[in-house]
Amino acid sequence: MSVDFRVLCHHIYEYNKGLRSLVLHTMCASERQDVEQFLSQRGIEFCIQSVRHSRINVFFGNPNCVEIVRGFSSPALNLITDEEDFMLGIMLGYDRMGQCERYLRRRTQADEEKQREVEEDLEEEQGCRGLRDEAPCRHARCMRGEEGE
Repeated sequence: MSVDFRVLCHHIYEYNKGLRSLVLHTMCASERQDVEQFLSQRGIEFCIQSVRHSRINVFFGNPNCVEIVRGFSSPALNLITDEEDFMLGIMLGYDRMGQCERYLRRRTQADEEKQREVEEDLEEEQGCRGLRDEAPCRHARCMRGEEGE
């Protein structure tokens, strides 16, 4: 039995004892069939997602928690929404206040990125108007005469 599988067994023990509602275990993809069979035989709800060619994320535990993970916008954890990231952390048992801080930090970064995009768009539009008097603008909307309408 591999080290990954022994750790998985320990996570199952913790889940069965009620210490965890949801478990995320990353392991070698070559053991996928064994894991599916092992969890199915024990009647444990699970969801398996590929991380890379050689690794998988195994989510298992409370059926409601597993169903929420299945409904995430992306199987790639680095692409899930801020809200999904927050929910996942809470379901995995991470510190609640730590998750709140992480969520607020991520939201602040996202808001700052959106603000930068708005400012860049505004600068581009204003730049078109400013250059229009000095030299013809090459933007399609300016060339069609839609600028400023």
